[in-house]
Amino acid sequence: MRRKSRKNRRSSHAVADVLERRLLLSSVVTGTEDPSGANLDAQFSTAIITPGISADANAATSPPPVTISGTVFYDLNGNGVFDAGDQALPGRMIFRDYNNNGVFDWGEQQAYTDSSGNYTLQYASAGTYIIGVVPAVGGSPASSTNAVLSVSVSSGQTASDQNFAFQQTQPTALIQGRIYTDKNANGVFDTGDLTASLVTVYIDVNNNGAFDTGEPLAITDASGNYSLTVLGGTSQVVRTVFSTSSTYYYSAPSTGYYNVSISPNQVATGYDFAKAPGVSISGSFHNDLTERCAKIFT
Repeated sequence: MRRKSRKNRRSSHAVADVLERRLLLSSVVTGTEDPSGANLDAQFSTAIITPGISADANAATSPPPVTISGTVFYDLNGNGVFDAGDQALPGRMIFRDYNNNGVFDWGEQQAYTDSSGNYTLQYASAGTYIIGVVPAVGGSPASSTNAVLSVSVSSGQTASDQNFAFQQTQPTALIQGRIYTDKNANGVFDTGDLTASLVTVYIDVNNNGAFDTGEPLAITDASGNYSLTVLGGTSQVVRTVFSTSSTYYYSAPSTGYYNVSISPNQVATGYDFAKAPGVSISGSFHNDLTERCAKIFT
């Protein structure tokens, strides 16, 4: 019986390790655009997605899917085109604006840009889709027409270059680091340690210890590295969706998060998160001395 219990615990930890490498569950509408939102409950399905891509769960059994893709970036030269010298913006939320109000509302389909600032949305049917973006840190849309896009696509068509350009209005900074499993639990990345890709790192704006929709985030790349864009001259709380358990704990940082004070245009590196295997001790404490004394005096 005890052996079965250990097996179950191992299985649950394995599932947790797989799930922490998935970004989110995305609500996907499988019909045509319904700006009123009246039939959303009937149209919703769910799909596990990877960074940069939001796929329709029913695409495999539907007509050829339609695809909308683009890049979110700082248009540093002001020409409205993503080209040399511009800065890609990873971790920006793209959403389908069902009610066309220009802001993200709870329940609207969402995706996040990858490390190169790219996003891809896939739908099961042709139609007109209203796509919005949560504003970039320290920036504003380069033009009023770029804040929300209305994209019409036919069956099997790809609408590419649906870009969101921002003008930088405040100085920004970067917080960078690596996420890994610290096998020898020394709090340092060295031989034998394993990097963790597709893990979410985020700015905990309200410092509640959990990722909330709309908080700035980054996704670790194939080498476990991340880069977060924040406002310069601020203090930020940095956390990760890197689950721990009774047998795993944070060897770096020991608190499980960082408080980072950063200057404008600074690149702050070395903010690594490490998860180390721990030892679980269970049982009862037996005080033999107390027992012997009790026998002497009774």
